[in-house]
Amino acid sequence: MTNGSELCQQSDIACRTAGLVSHREKGTEPMGKKAGTKSTGPKKASRSTGPDVTGRPSDAPQGDAAAATPKMKTKEYEKQMRLLHAELVAMQEWVKATGAKVCIVFEGRDTAGKGGTIKRITERVSPRVFRVVALSAPTDREKSQMYVQRYVPHFPAAGEVIIFDRSWYNRAGDPRKIWKLSDMDLKSYSRWYDYSRARDDMFRATDTSWAPWFVAHTDDKKRGRLNIISHLLGQVPYEPLPKRDVKLPKRKDDPDYVDPELPLRHIPEKF
Repeated sequence: MTNGSELCQQSDIACRTAGLVSHREKGTEPMGKKAGTKSTGPKKASRSTGPDVTGRPSDAPQGDAAAATPKMKTKEYEKQMRLLHAELVAMQEWVKATGAKVCIVFEGRDTAGKGGTIKRITERVSPRVFRVVALSAPTDREKSQMYVQRYVPHFPAAGEVIIFDRSWYNRAGDPRKIWKLSDMDLKSYSRWYDYSRARDDMFRATDTSWAPWFVAHTDDKKRGRLNIISHLLGQVPYEPLPKRDVKLPKRKDDPDYVDPELPLRHIPEKF
């Protein structure tokens, strides 16, 4: 995590990808790859080279160069997003076909852009494969359980991608302390550095080569979303499946069928 301005820190998202396990493989050997490696799928979107010690990708603009990078235009953004959406669909079909289990965790402060990024990830894929889990504050009973206990029921089954949408305000640090109050924005701002310390402790304690944390800088939300989705695709060893030649059979006529006179209620046709 870089030591930039408050605006820069507020626009950071931490994304964690857990190891991938194929349901068809014997054993539970993770299929996920370490940061910096590339997937073998052809014609994929360009991939980041893995974060350096600051958390920013090693080939990303640094310092004044990063601040001088112009905001991405909407036309170029949507063009790149269409390409990534096609790759996400290809990844989805591979996950379904191989029975892979993918678990992704998004962490970040409010306004960092987690929700917008997750929305673009799931926009063109099936909700039966890509599921978003955003748990509310734990109940008194859940506070007495193991921290991981309330998350286990939401873990992916074979052929699923689970995205956990979490906030540092009530997730990082001591799970027994619930800091997210009704006047959340004011409280979160006054506890800014408390959250920052809890976030830093979380990174130190939980970052591993098998399930690493990656930090995305999202002052420019458009660039941030593209970078995150491109990076996500680079962490999954998917291969585009061969296209099926599907032909619909002809519908059989049934001259004996007549629409019945049922007491149905019809939606008014206003348009």
